[in-house]
This record gives sequence, structure tokens and C-alpha cells, in this order.
Amino acid sequence: MILVVIDLFSRWSELIIIKRITTKTIIQVLEEKWFNKFGTPKSLISDQGRQFISSKFSDFLASNNVKHIMSSSYNPTGNSIVERINHVIGNSLRCLKDIDFKNAVAKTAFALKHSYHQILGTTPYQVVTGTHTFNPLINGRIKHQDLKLRKKIRSTQDLERRNKARVPYSYKRGSLVVVKNHDPAKMEQRWLGPYTLLKVRMKKNYVIVEIDEQPVRVNLKRIRPFQKGVACHVLTCNDTLYACFLLMFVCLFTLFPRFNLSLFILICFCLQYQI
Repeated sequence: MILVVIDLFSRWSELIIIKRITTKTIIQVLEEKWFNKFGTPKSLISDQGRQFISSKFSDFLASNNVKHIMSSSYNPTGNSIVERINHVIGNSLRCLKDIDFKNAVAKTAFALKHSYHQILGTTPYQVVTGTHTFNPLINGRIKHQDLKLRKKIRSTQDLERRNKARVPYSYKRGSLVVVKNHDPAKMEQRWLGPYTLLKVRMKKNYVIVEIDEQPVRVNLKRIRPFQKGVACHVLTCNDTLYACFLLMFVCLFTLFPRFNLSLFILICFCLQYQI
């Protein structure tokens, strides 16, 4: 009898030969072959066999802070990845029926770890270890997929970090929001506003805000609810003029050192305070 343990992300699989499928045996195998080797997972998916629904197994998972998810009865698609790999294992063992069973299981496990996976773009072994054994059938193909895989993993990790830090908020028409300033070096405040929401398109990830009495489309990632007491800056047309005059002064002062500095300061003061 074979107990199959699979990591759903990397598709790494462990095939363990057991004499009896009891709760005690499963706990022992998980500890020795997985937890002590790869660490404890966040969750574990199993069917509703009596070995998995026993109080002893539940206590074991609880003591390791592992969430137990059980697929519904008589529904192979509830754990489709495992069912598909079990089908591959069965076919492989039938092809290797003329050799020793233990050796056949070892060869099958090796093949599963080192076979090119279309969704991963590489092999499970490459995902877990960062390296790969030489295989003339897939060796050349993997080299072209290394960078792509690393980018995919990094992108997934970055997205997970952003989602953890994100606080869900329901935006409504008429609400006040602030918009992130993507060029804070030119202005003191990192957030501009508050502005009034004119339209909300949550499914399309954007909103329409009113800036200088004009509707402006802004991505949801660039806004957050306005909170009283939190410093923000209202960007107006005068801010743009002020920046232009500042740039003009630098140019004039460089070309004409005798340029009247006091006159320029007076102009900037009037623009800043709308005199």
C-alpha cells in the first residue's frame, strides 16, 4: 500500500510504502517524511477516510497549527490534483510490474519529481531545490524556464504581501479620498486631496474622482479613504505654475546672476497663497 503526500504549489510528491493505513501510521509518516523534512504546512487536504477524521489525527494537526480541509465524499474533483497523480502512479506501477515493488515505487517517485510540468514551466524538483538533475529530454528546456519561474514565484510572493497589508474598504459615490502622489520629491505630502468620488467601478479596479472640477480616472491602488487630521495636500493649477516659475528662476539666475531675486520671491508668494 502507498501513501501519497503532495505539495499543491510545487507538485512535489512523496510516495511512502506502508503496511497498514492507520491513523498512527499516517501521523508517523507525516512527521518523518514531511514535517521534519520540509516543515509544517498551513493546511492539509484529505478525503474523509476514518483515519483522517479520528480525534487523534485532529489533535495531531491542531498541535502543529495545521488547518484540516476535507474533500467531499464521492467527489474525486474535490482533490483533483491528488487523483490525477494517483492515476499516473497506477499506470507507472503497471508498466513496472516485472521489477521489485519497492524499486518500482522509487522509480515512479523520481519520475514525478523530475518530469517537466506544463503549468509550472519546469519540474517540481527545480521548484523546491532551485537546481535540477541532468535529463537530456528536459535539460535544455528547463534552462529557458529558470528566469520565468523565479519571476513567477517572486510575483506571487509580492502579491501575497500586498494583500496581507491591504485593508478592505467599500468606496461609495460622494466619499472623500486621497490620491497617492507618485512624485513626493517635488512636494511635501505623499497623499493629495481630499477629493470627491464621482463614480466607483470596483470590478474594473478604478474610480472617477473630481480634481480641479474635472473628472479624473484613478486606479484603486492609488487611493485610500480620507481621514481627518491626516496631513495631505490639495494639488491645484497654481501648484503647477509655482513649479514652473521655480524652474524658470533657476534658469534665469544661472544665465543672469543679477536677476532681481526679491521680485521673483514676491511672485512666488502671490501664487502660493493665491493673492
